[in-house]
Amino acid sequence: MDNMTFVGEYCGNQDYQHLVKYNEIAINFVAIVDNNSAITCISPKEAFATFDKFGLNKVGYKHMGEFENKKDFNEALKNIYLNVAETEIDVEEEGSVIYIVSVDKNGVEKALSLSKLKTLEYRIFRKLREKLRTFIARDTKKGGKKGGK
Repeated sequence: MDNMTFVGEYCGNQDYQHLVKYNEIAINFVAIVDNNSAITCISPKEAFATFDKFGLNKVGYKHMGEFENKKDFNEALKNIYLNVAETEIDVEEEGSVIYIVSVDKNGVEKALSLSKLKTLEYRIFRKLREKLRTFIARDTKKGGKKGGK
């Protein structure tokens, strides 16, 4: 695994807690980047096989289909986006990672793009948290007590 970077998210530490409560402290891996390549990351199939080989925690993986044309691809992408956005934070947690992959005629995958989709509920909670932090910091700076009272 020389010249490879494993990409993951550190979750579960209460001192650095996300909006979602995780049951354990772990790094949840999402991708592997070849440091000597111009591609986004190695194929998800290869990355997830590597995570399994080394017993690493990883995000869930679900194949969403293969598409022959832009129209079908765009429709599927829109449906995935809407499904993730509308799902409750308790079900989908923060959201999903989406991998856009091309497959050649020999079945070899090439990752074209990797992106995180967040649930609407998560985005709202995160925005509220940031606004509260700003409010508390501003109030404390003006000489008020922490917490706005």
